Amino acid sequence: MKAKRFFAAFLLLLAVILSAAPAAPANSALRRWHGSDASGAIVRSKECPIIVQDELLTFDIPDFPKEEYNNIKDFGRYQAKVTARYTFYNPTDETVTADIVFPFGATPSYSYYYNERTDTAYSMIDYEKYDITVNGEKVEKSLRHTFYMEGSRGIMDFFPSIRDGYAEDAFFDPQMTVTEYVYRVSGVKDGGSGMDYSNAAADFPLTGSERKIYIDRIAGYSDLKNGVARINFWVENDMEIRLYVMGEPLTTEPEWVFYDDTPDGRRRVAPGVMTKISQNRMDFEQFALMNRPSDSKVSKIDWYNAVVDYFTEFSDPDNTLIEPFDMLGAGFSEYIMPWYEYEITFAPHEQTVNAVEAPMYPTIDGSYTPSAYDYTYLLSPAKAWSQFGGLHIVINTPYHMIKSNLKGFEKTQTGYEAALYGLPNGELEFSLSESRMTLPSFTFPAMLLAAGAVGILLFAGLIVLTVILLDRYFKKNAGAPRNPPA
Repeated sequence: MKAKRFFAAFLLLLAVILSAAPAAPANSALRRWHGSDASGAIVRSKECPIIVQDELLTFDIPDFPKEEYNNIKDFGRYQAKVTARYTFYNPTDETVTADIVFPFGATPSYSYYYNERTDTAYSMIDYEKYDITVNGEKVEKSLRHTFYMEGSRGIMDFFPSIRDGYAEDAFFDPQMTVTEYVYRVSGVKDGGSGMDYSNAAADFPLTGSERKIYIDRIAGYSDLKNGVARINFWVENDMEIRLYVMGEPLTTEPEWVFYDDTPDGRRRVAPGVMTKISQNRMDFEQFALMNRPSDSKVSKIDWYNAVVDYFTEFSDPDNTLIEPFDMLGAGFSEYIMPWYEYEITFAPHEQTVNAVEAPMYPTIDGSYTPSAYDYTYLLSPAKAWSQFGGLHIVINTPYHMIKSNLKGFEKTQTGYEAALYGLPNGELEFSLSESRMTLPSFTFPAMLLAAGAVGILLFAGLIVLTVILLDRYFKKNAGAPRNPPA
């Protein structure tokens, strides 16, 4: 009996070890695709007296997104969305008009399609197709945009960036002079890799209030002790480098140095020539809008303001250099977050039902089999309302909930439900999968490690089992005489 109990315990231990084994990502393989954090309606005025009596939050998730899409039609088949249905109440004796915004969060990585012909990437999301209703009737809405870098600040910090005109800034102004210096690289030779490429560097002063400097094609950036910043470029022959000076033009040309990295990690001077081929002037409005696509859904005002917010986010007031990230190219659209903006007028003591639809784009964790899909809905912005009542959460899905940070979810015929009074601490986070138990995806190295671990466990189990059986044998024969009677 003891041996059977030991063997059962051993199998249980083995199952636990296998189910808890860490995921081992494949070499050079993308294992995680970032999604978008959804959020509810946010009132722009801090003095708005409107209260939220209750909110019904309905997630309709009939399908999961793919890791990659090749065309808009295929992407358009993805249907998952969330509907936030609010019951508002105006407790005052006055008519109240509320300006409301609804953020969509960062653009998911798998919504981009790369066009090889135009060498550009664009998002395939059609945000305008989602509806906003008040008491069952569609209301007029506008699609607005702001600069947004996920993880830098919370969404609540960005909605004041929605402006009706160009941003008023202490330094940046639409009529400010911007000087563009264009340089061309030549004379670069093979540094031992079989290709004609090298690195170039130039130093720029960090302090000063008369100008700001932005440079594209940046590879590295470092502050030096003498109050200057050194910027590094990966360069090759015929490559063009553009340097933009906002405000007063440069009084002296930058000194360019070319170098190679040696196998032992040191740097050596390399051949190369940086020739200035043009110097052009424009105003800051032209500069801010020069990479805005002609068919962009982002208005000129919102694009301009996103550039200003980006520059102020990545530069100190007293510093000349704007931190060099190549974000003003085609990829800048990744850092522009869409919002809905709309108005609701509340009569005195009127109860109003407002529903807002938005797409749901989870983060895909491909390090598990089957993949886990992580959803985040930001509840904290709802604290901007003067009062918040009950929260009812419904998740309609054929998939399995494998984890959630909120307690109280119950399984239903159509998915899961939870009822809360008031806003919980933190946000709503949950994960879905095609399986009730999602296990790590084992790559070949991980499988070898797992096989080794299983082999060790089986060998150890065999030794223990042998000891138990030998112990039983000796105990059984301990009292037997050595020689049988004659």
